[in-house]
Amino acid sequence: MKGELRALGMVHGLLLGLVLAAPWVGAQVMHWGVEALFIMGAFQLRLADRRFALRPGWRGWISHIRMAPQRLAAWAALAIAGLIALPHEPGVSAAILFAALLGELLLYPACVWLLPRFSRRQLGLFLALMLLSGPILDMDMLRLPLLFVTGMSACLFWLRGPDGDVRAFAVALAGGGAAALAALLWPMTGPLCVPFATVAGTVALAHLSVMRRHPHHWRLDGQASGFRLSLPRLPSRPF
Repeated sequence: MKGELRALGMVHGLLLGLVLAAPWVGAQVMHWGVEALFIMGAFQLRLADRRFALRPGWRGWISHIRMAPQRLAAWAALAIAGLIALPHEPGVSAAILFAALLGELLLYPACVWLLPRFSRRQLGLFLALMLLSGPILDMDMLRLPLLFVTGMSACLFWLRGPDGDVRAFAVALAGGGAAALAALLWPMTGPLCVPFATVAGTVALAHLSVMRRHPHHWRLDGQASGFRLSLPRLPSRPF
């Protein structure tokens, strides 16, 4: 998937391809893969729009809706893959389409207006509430829109924190790994651990994408590059 965060975009694209290949890879990846994609997709969507101020009145909502068909194409492909992979569960495909439409047309504009009013601590509490409420909702029609809001909340929580901090990256990576391991060892904890692992892994990938291994020094010409000492070339000897 295209985006500013290269590591997150690569993993997002790989996961999307894996879920789309669920009819051939195995139907067991469909449920958890779709949930992870709703979290990652909402995270990426909020990240892409963070630089642009909302237009006053209805124009902000209309400008967002004009770009929706391009994003809805991926969800429509997921719904078709769900019909092929889970022919005895047509409700999964209907839930994907319903959650995608609800998220794009209603939840995203509402959350863009509401969530920035929270402090980072309040966003963390709201994010924890969303993660804890997921296992209570058994219906995909309710669970998938909740995960969409969870992804948007996680993006704002990350944006208000330290960018590329090593300690924050280590905490997110350890938390995501522990949650993924718990979901594998105790499958009954999947409804809680899989979304938590996805949020933690997404935040860890976001930190990794902005982390620089070798810092670049500032130069007078405005380009970020290290200082280099270079001796002038000697002219060639005439023959």
